[in-house]
Amino acid sequence: MKPSKLLLWSILVVVVLAALPTFAQSHEKEYNIPFSFNVGKEVRPAGHYAVSSVFESSLRIRRLDGTGAIVISSMAVESADRTSPCKLVFHRYGEKYFLAQAWLGYSSTGRELFRSGEEQEMASNNKAQDPIVVAEK
Repeated sequence: MKPSKLLLWSILVVVVLAALPTFAQSHEKEYNIPFSFNVGKEVRPAGHYAVSSVFESSLRIRRLDGTGAIVISSMAVESADRTSPCKLVFHRYGEKYFLAQAWLGYSSTGRELFRSGEEQEMASNNKAQDPIVVAEK
C-alpha cells in the first residue's frame, strides 16, 4: 500500500472512531504502567491506562485520568496458551519502552503493534533486552 493511501486510511479510521461513542468500553482492561512508553509516534507518560481492541484491527489506549487517548493499528497474533492472563508486552532498548503487544483475554489471540521507525532504528543499533510484561491491574 502506498504511504499516501495508508495515511488516508489511518485518518479515516481515527475520524470514525472519534465519532463513535466509547465503542467496546465494556471490554477494556486496565493497567498501571510504571514508566513512560512509546506507542506509534507518540510518547505516553507513566500512569493508569485502559486498553481495548476496536474494529478487530486496532487498539485504543486511554488514560484513565481523561487526559488523552490514542487509536493505533495492530495485527492479530496467536498463542498456544489460552490461559494467558491479560497483559501488555513492551520492548525495551536502554531507557526507552515501546508497546509491542496486548493480550486482552478474549481468546488465544492478541494484538501486535507495528514497529515505528524509531523502534526499528533502536532495535538495529541496540541489543534487545528481555520484554517487559505489565499485567492487568
